Amino acid sequence: MRVFIRSVCLLTFFAVLSPLGLAGQGQDSPEAKFRASIVPSNIRESMRRLSARPHHVGSPYGKDNAEWMLARFKEFGWDAEIETFSVLFPTPKDRVLEMIAPTRFRAALEEPPVAGDITSTQTDEQLPTYNAARPKLATAPDAVAAVNQRLLQSERVLTDPAGLPGRPWYKHLLYAPGTHTGYGVKTMPGVREGLEQGRYEEAEREIVRVANALMREVDLLDHAAADLESIVR
Repeated sequence: MRVFIRSVCLLTFFAVLSPLGLAGQGQDSPEAKFRASIVPSNIRESMRRLSARPHHVGSPYGKDNAEWMLARFKEFGWDAEIETFSVLFPTPKDRVLEMIAPTRFRAALEEPPVAGDITSTQTDEQLPTYNAARPKLATAPDAVAAVNQRLLQSERVLTDPAGLPGRPWYKHLLYAPGTHTGYGVKTMPGVREGLEQGRYEEAEREIVRVANALMREVDLLDHAAADLESIVR
């Protein structure tokens, strides 16, 4: 878990490092060409297709999705294959939630279909709702509360008291409204706006601040993951 967290944060960091070597950020830049190549309708249709039926681990549609994605990757010319892993994924055979006093009540444990949501009628393939909490978590409320308290800080460590360049009232280093986009959100605004406006030294300084914030996040999540592992052992 900690390796995955660290990898995601580093990938995010290198995603913003790469544009530093670009000569310009105009319409002919690699970033602009990449954006122009994205077709929103393709993304929308792909998401509709992937989420059309329940696709939890081990489900028939999960396999169907994997095969569909494999075909797309091969269409792109990639050398791709499906790798299969056997994992323990327990699900209940019988589920009962019943109150026996002062009055007797048994919950149906079923949600009624929602108008306009075609997936809410797919009861045959849906994974049933059930309580998957680990018993040890339930018997260690103080330890769990301490982990939750630590996780409350996970957003705050991504802020900096100095704020963004020219806008010290925006403290978050990973997202904020763009200077010229109104309320449109920009990710890593200090880095991106420095690059887009040709302030490359400023962008380099912002990359360092973003990297430090991500490493603070990694450290916090590492400790939270270690605390959880110690609880459930």
